[in-house]
Amino acid sequence: MSTAATAAAAASPPAPMPLVEALTRLAARLGRPVSAASLDAQLVAGRDGSLDWTSLERALASFGLQVHRVGKRAGALHPTELPALAALADGRFVLVADEAAAAALGSAAYGSAAHGSTTHGSTTHGSTAHEVAGAAPAGWCLRLVPVPAADLRSGIPAIRDARGWFWSVIWGLRGHYVHVALATLVVNLLSIAISLYVMNVYDRVVPNRTYETLWVLTAGTGLALAFEFAARTLRGWLIDAAGKRADLEISTGLFARLLAMRLEGKPASSGAFVSNLREFESIREVLTSATLTALVDLPFVLLFLAVIALIAPPLAAVPVVAIVLVALAGLLVQAPLARAIRASMKDGAQRQGLAVESVEGLETLKANNAYRFAQQRWQWYTESVATAATRSRTLSALVVNFTVMVSQAVTVVTVVWGVYLIHAGALSLGGLIGVVILAGRAIAPLAQIASLAVRLQQARSAFDGLQALVDRPLEREPDRAYLALAAPRGELAFAGVDFSHERDGPTLFRGFDLRIGAGEKVALLGRTGSGKSTLLRLGAGLYSPTAGMVRIDGIEARQVDPAELRSVVGLVPQDPRLFLGTLRENLDLARGDRAADDARLVHVLRTLGLDAMVARHPRGLEMQLGEDGAGLSGGQKQLVALARLMLRDPRVVLLDEPTSG
Repeated sequence: MSTAATAAAAASPPAPMPLVEALTRLAARLGRPVSAASLDAQLVAGRDGSLDWTSLERALASFGLQVHRVGKRAGALHPTELPALAALADGRFVLVADEAAAAALGSAAYGSAAHGSTTHGSTTHGSTAHEVAGAAPAGWCLRLVPVPAADLRSGIPAIRDARGWFWSVIWGLRGHYVHVALATLVVNLLSIAISLYVMNVYDRVVPNRTYETLWVLTAGTGLALAFEFAARTLRGWLIDAAGKRADLEISTGLFARLLAMRLEGKPASSGAFVSNLREFESIREVLTSATLTALVDLPFVLLFLAVIALIAPPLAAVPVVAIVLVALAGLLVQAPLARAIRASMKDGAQRQGLAVESVEGLETLKANNAYRFAQQRWQWYTESVATAATRSRTLSALVVNFTVMVSQAVTVVTVVWGVYLIHAGALSLGGLIGVVILAGRAIAPLAQIASLAVRLQQARSAFDGLQALVDRPLEREPDRAYLALAAPRGELAFAGVDFSHERDGPTLFRGFDLRIGAGEKVALLGRTGSGKSTLLRLGAGLYSPTAGMVRIDGIEARQVDPAELRSVVGLVPQDPRLFLGTLRENLDLARGDRAADDARLVHVLRTLGLDAMVARHPRGLEMQLGEDGAGLSGGQKQLVALARLMLRDPRVVLLDEPTSG
């Protein structure tokens, strides 16, 4: 037996791990430590329960890592491709550190854990990895490639600028749009066939009665129409496919940005802020067939003008003048149209905010008999929205009607001028008809764009709303490396902390000092508004101090990954929030490992006395809850929040009036 074979036989096979644990170990080997809690928090599953690959790429990119799937077994990897992760058939992964580990993997058969393992969980439940035979290598591997710091920084401006971000996504789909441009070229070239067909029929077939020529021309034109139909259909499909991908990428990125913003940067009106996000639909509509088709057809106006100039050079001036007039009319209304649309969007956002606030505060409105308070403002906002919308529609209709009038005038002027050219022998009857058709084609894209002026202005204004989201500070900066707490003890300290809710507002704390040792229990007492809740949020990393430091185990909290920090420090707020869904779904918010074993969950429910409430309901844990836990009492909601905390089992527990319910 050779030396290499002996070493491979002697080497023990690597231990299988869930994906998150395997990725964190691989990243650590590459010198890029990754927080398992932060990575797991960013991974999402598809409708079929499988891991969404895009979310994995996005999560690892936030740590400066690129993930590559290699379609070959670990033994076939080149030494320069190691270390890597080898996938097993049961969804777990094995860290292949070197060639010896790859050889050991090839000779080992892995088993599934007794209680199941999850593809992207952070923990494996069960006994040994070799308990049940049959989990062979899946035949593919994962590699992580660190991104150099300069490349990582180069992507940040696109994220910090809404327009740059949007166009970077579109640039990523340039392959689709190149094919759209080619299909548009084919469509516009073939559309010339009709005008040439009519011109030849009038000039050659009618005077000479050459029916054979008529049918040859008709057959050729019919074939051109069939190809044009196919090209138009293909172009529409390509635009919709690219629009769908862009919509998914941008909307996913926007929502991730929303979830990542600092809590102190939360907007005053949630409804108005969400309304601004909904305006993204106007940007998305720019990517759909109707709008984008008009835009891509615009450059081919020059093609039709060139063909007109070849047939009758003087008549090319008619559509040129018409295009200039339509363009001037469109430019003149842009400023008032933009003002009207901005006013409509602003008042619409305020109305949306009022609607959300009224639904959430319906009990308060009824208890105080304050219907007029909400109804009056609703009518004001509705009137303002209707007025601004009417103004924008009027301006848009003015441009559209002017464009239609100019298009009809082009036909009239072309015919009149063409008659004189025919009598002068400079143009044939068929040529005149062909020019009329081509002139209509040249004006058509401008008429479409005029009818879409409101939509284009809405998209332009929507960028301002998206920029407001992009400008909000993030709790996890993409160009910063964070520390991971290997074995947290649970010591929390405040050193010279200052805090103010507003930049120019009053200071709530000034030079606050407090140290809470691991295992120590401390009660904070103070009058209403003294800052007890704010202090707990500072300790949980939800707020950042204006000055001073918050330390966890002696490490400044801002140096620790926010998700990692909150896996160590748990907070139960004074007014815990429950979400629309089942009770199990609300409890599973705290179970990052998504374990299949419910023993821990049952233990927590019994400890808090929630098991009796669950047992009384016919659907048990699948009982449906409304928004903010509608259907549960205040005390029950508080118990659910405590259950979440116990399921997470953090080292530091912060309770904000846990018995208030």
